[in-house]
Formats: sequence, C-alpha cells, structure tokens
Amino acid sequence: MTRMSRPLASALLLTAALVVLSGCAASDQAPTMDSTAASERYEPVMAELMAALDEAYPEVVWSDQGDAGVQADGDGCVLVLGTQRAEPSLWKAAGEDWNAVAQVVDPVLEGGELEPVTKQAFEGGWTGVTSRDDNGADFEISDKSYTLVTLSVPVTDSSC
Repeated sequence: MTRMSRPLASALLLTAALVVLSGCAASDQAPTMDSTAASERYEPVMAELMAALDEAYPEVVWSDQGDAGVQADGDGCVLVLGTQRAEPSLWKAAGEDWNAVAQVVDPVLEGGELEPVTKQAFEGGWTGVTSRDDNGADFEISDKSYTLVTLSVPVTDSSC
C-alpha cells in the first residue's frame, strides 16, 4: 500500500466535504422572496391547479382547510397557500392512478415553472405526488381516505 502525502490527503478530504455540503445546499436553499412576492407568484398557480382538478374530477368536492399564511418552519418562515381537502378521495376518483392526476396537474405546474410531479409514499400509509421549483416551493397532493393539496414556499419574512 502506498502512503499519501499530507497535502494530497487534505485536498481529498476537502473535496469530499465540499461534495457533501453541495448536496445539503441544494436541498436546504435559502428563501429568495418575501411572503408578498411569494403570494403574488404562487396564488395564481394554486388557483389554476385547483381549477384543473375541478374540471377533470367534478365528482370530487373540495373545501378550504385554512387560509393562506406565513408559518414558522424550523429556523425560518414558510408561506402556505390554503390547504385544500377533497372528499371523496382524488386518488380513488383517478382510478388509483397518480399518472392520471399527473396528466392534469403537470401542464399547470410547467406553466408555473415547477417540476412535473413524482410519486411519493408518505408516513402513516399516505400516498401522493410532489413537485418542487428553484425557489424551494413545494406542491404536494397526499391521499389516504381523503386528499390534501398544499403549495408552500420558504420566505424571507423575519417574523412568522
């Protein structure tokens, strides 16, 4: 076995640390806008998403589960755009096929500059789809026996 020089070993260790930290930075990015700008940017997207779901699944009845607002999230603040609840289950109305739901929401998400949804398994037996954008906005549809739709984005507000 050959022995590495101290400078080479230090450089390799530094490179490994930077790779690890760059992965953390990508997932925990700093907020880029305040709640007013985020609201102006994302409320129309949420409204269009709900309109698309209403049109595609008229048998599903939606209700507001809270107003839009800024909430504490760890050491920062997040703007949550009014959670929507559906009964009966959107997933069941879509034939238990998240791909069918994706065909409805992905064009709206693309227009709002969010990524297409990806299927997720959540804790407690929930299933669903999620999407994210470069501002850290998260769109989520989660379903068990009923459905919840949320759109949230980290914000620079100093009080929540």
